[in-house]
Amino acid sequence: MDTRKSMFAFLKDTFTDEKAEKIFYYGKRLNVKDFLDHVDRVAGFLTSVGIKKGDSVGICLPNIPQAAIVFYAVNKIGAIANVMHPKTGAGSLRDTVVRTDTKALFLFDRFLYKNIGKGESKIPIVYCRLSDYLPSYKKLFRITEPFICKKNIFSYKFVLRKNLTATEVPSDGSEAAVYLHSSGTTGAPKTVVLSSYAFNELAVNVFDTVKDLCEIDERISVLMILPLFHGFGLGICVHLALWKGRMLPLPLFGAKTTVRLMKKEPVNVIPGVPGMFRKLAEEKTFRGDFLKNIKMIFCGGDRLDPEVKRAFEKRLSESGCLTPIMEGYGLSEVASVASINTFDPSNGSLGRPISKVRFRIMSSDGKECPPGESGEIYVSSPSVMNGYLDGVESGFVFSDGETWLPSGDIGYLDEDGCLHYRERIKRIIKIGGVNVFPQEIEEAAAKYPDVKNACAVRIIYAGKPAVKLIVEITEKPSAGFEEGLKNYIGKKLMPYAVPRVIERTEKIRTNALGKADYRYYEEGRDKS
Repeated sequence: MDTRKSMFAFLKDTFTDEKAEKIFYYGKRLNVKDFLDHVDRVAGFLTSVGIKKGDSVGICLPNIPQAAIVFYAVNKIGAIANVMHPKTGAGSLRDTVVRTDTKALFLFDRFLYKNIGKGESKIPIVYCRLSDYLPSYKKLFRITEPFICKKNIFSYKFVLRKNLTATEVPSDGSEAAVYLHSSGTTGAPKTVVLSSYAFNELAVNVFDTVKDLCEIDERISVLMILPLFHGFGLGICVHLALWKGRMLPLPLFGAKTTVRLMKKEPVNVIPGVPGMFRKLAEEKTFRGDFLKNIKMIFCGGDRLDPEVKRAFEKRLSESGCLTPIMEGYGLSEVASVASINTFDPSNGSLGRPISKVRFRIMSSDGKECPPGESGEIYVSSPSVMNGYLDGVESGFVFSDGETWLPSGDIGYLDEDGCLHYRERIKRIIKIGGVNVFPQEIEEAAAKYPDVKNACAVRIIYAGKPAVKLIVEITEKPSAGFEEGLKNYIGKKLMPYAVPRVIERTEKIRTNALGKADYRYYEEGRDKS
């Protein structure tokens, strides 16, 4: 499979049936012919407003058909897709647009005024509505924002009606194609620059790794509940899905909404993060014959609580589906996925590296660690980023003719070559010269009665570093809850890991991907 081309060409060159369905959205079906036609129209509009090869185009959209169509239109003309969270605040959005020298912007209509105000725009802005691709019988006539008649602001429907076309820009796949905004391997916010080749290789290598697990054909349906601005969502829910089947986008994840969709259309592949699987396991309607359609389930982005995994898989088995959740490891700097546990989900690992990917575990003194010994995870992958934007140091290490990326994560490889993740280096809490791993504390706490979720952070207690544990609890925890939890953790882990402070909360604050927002809880930690 030739991956040395643009992502658009990668898809187009593999499409053999123009009637094959590629997108299903609330009853609206877009086939290959529709998809390529709309990509061409958006690409034609972009060239008409002066967008050229190498220009940055912002895509600030939820999971709606326009997100994928605009993405491939940008890619077709050799521009760079600058994918952002649709709820990005006005100030942050402006800063990102300036920093990335973005020349045009696609916005969700509900956030148009919040982000740009009522004045004219200096760059072309296209606003997209949830209803743009709804079937006529399902369209709501309630307009989420007033009609816009300002200079440089256009509706997506207007763009399609212009019926412009664009010439495909040839590419060997190596140029910058995507900007992903990540915390970086050092924990500081950075913009990851990825090529089309990286995402093409990701799709091929993930497919090669899982293709023998079940029957995969062009009718396979991938649920798009992960966002476009996340490498996992873009690489798997969009690029791999459109290459090997079709995508079913959900603008906003909700357990009930997901179940309704799965009852109407067969869903074969579910990529998600732990919070999504927890909510589905708790949803009463998540049961029935429709679950038998599920062939593969991938979980990434954060630790998966064993109790959540058991609860979710129990729901599946009760409905006759024996598909396990396969956990994996990845990072934005390698376009997301680097390993998948395809063989033994019970061994506690994140699996072996996917096709063409390699791991090394390196000690702090630069030596490779033997199996079972923890160190920093280094990754060698054809999907590795071009680098960070603005000349930020990539941290690449060149060895044995290969490019290695230090991940900023601590883990180890077992005797079978399976990766076991322990913690982000920046999250490690050093107490009395000993490394304490917040994830281990959170996993232990989650097994204690009355605890639904937990987040461990560093504080200063009595002038010394210590652990504070924020816990999401049931409505009526048992008497002596805090002391009981401390004693329980003390029996499971070293004394340094026992929290000095336990704080109750109705709900753990999470970030956009459903991970516990530990940075929020660490704000002002030195005042604790």
